[in-house]
Amino acid sequence: MISTLLQGLRLAAPLALALALLCPGEHVSAAQAVTSGEFVGLAYNTAAAPDPDPKDPPGGAADEIVAVVVNDPGPTGGRIIRVYICDGEVGAQSDAEWFTGSIAGDSFNLTSASGDARLQGQLTETAVTGTATLADGRTVNLRAVPASAGAGLFEIFYLPNDLLTGVSASGATLHGHIVNETVQGAVTTRTVEGLITVLGGPTIAFTGLQGVFVNDTGTDPQVTTIVLPNATQFKGRGAEIKAGLKSNLGWNSRILRVLREAEEIARLKKELSDTFPELDRVALEAERRVLE
Repeated sequence: MISTLLQGLRLAAPLALALALLCPGEHVSAAQAVTSGEFVGLAYNTAAAPDPDPKDPPGGAADEIVAVVVNDPGPTGGRIIRVYICDGEVGAQSDAEWFTGSIAGDSFNLTSASGDARLQGQLTETAVTGTATLADGRTVNLRAVPASAGAGLFEIFYLPNDLLTGVSASGATLHGHIVNETVQGAVTTRTVEGLITVLGGPTIAFTGLQGVFVNDTGTDPQVTTIVLPNATQFKGRGAEIKAGLKSNLGWNSRILRVLREAEEIARLKKELSDTFPELDRVALEAERRVLE
């Protein structure tokens, strides 16, 4: 699954520019129809929404966030698009919808894997915009921009010994561990701290990411998660949502905090490098590139 997400993900701007220069005017639409890459952003309530979500913050922003991944064109010119809208909640009022399809141009019209949500939108190299009608009948507008600063659509796996690891569609990695666990009735909450590493880019340390399990089965689940730039928000659900199923796991950012103190970051890097030696290799590679 991870290899599938990583295949064909790069912006096709050089090709678009070449087409525009060689074939101006009548072939502009062809040049525009090669947008690909990884985008993240926010959802906004619309005036057409019949009933506001009581969980939404004040103002126009909804509590859902969005990720969009568009592969480069295949041999026939089609591109695979994946769109994920998620509020990170668990329960009857939660929203987590997964969309996928194949597109030839820069517009799309998709139905979610659950069959309960609809989405239409437009791609450009600078933004993805669209409108989604969710399962509860609400309509939200979406806007996502190219992923940066560790942002992206991540597949993250719980491992034995309270560890986690994952990767984004464009190759950023996440390593973490569980630092606290509480159980209240059927609800188990696990608090995570970790690092997001971008080769040639920033390493972002965070703590306070919470995974909420309802009727936890004790298995090691996979979490499909959206991360906003600089780890300012994580929202995700168990990967069952890709099959249109409900998930008993939600990730939220209620007590999330980005670590900025040098001592805290150094402590976390040491703890995780002892378990994940690849973190040291990534750091050495980044230093080598700076010296070149």
